[in-house]
Amino acid sequence: MKGSYSFITSSLIWGAKVYIAVFSLFSLLLVLLAAFSFFSWKTIIIILLALFMVLLLLHWKLSKKAFFEMEDKRYSQYWDKGFYK
Repeated sequence: MKGSYSFITSSLIWGAKVYIAVFSLFSLLLVLLAAFSFFSWKTIIIILLALFMVLLLLHWKLSKKAFFEMEDKRYSQYWDKGFYK
């Protein structure tokens, strides 16, 4: 019984992920189609590249912060709080 519960739960989670991904991509497609009616394709590509760079920078900053917080928790037993000052 426990194995079937895990299978059902993982199936529901997988289905929810697919549902969210499909409708997110559908919404993105509609936004891009609407944008093409107002802007040229060069402007849209520049905007998408700028957005990608901002998201990449944000991801890098947040993952770096999370990594160092994890390392601090792991190794903080070896030194006192004066180490950070």
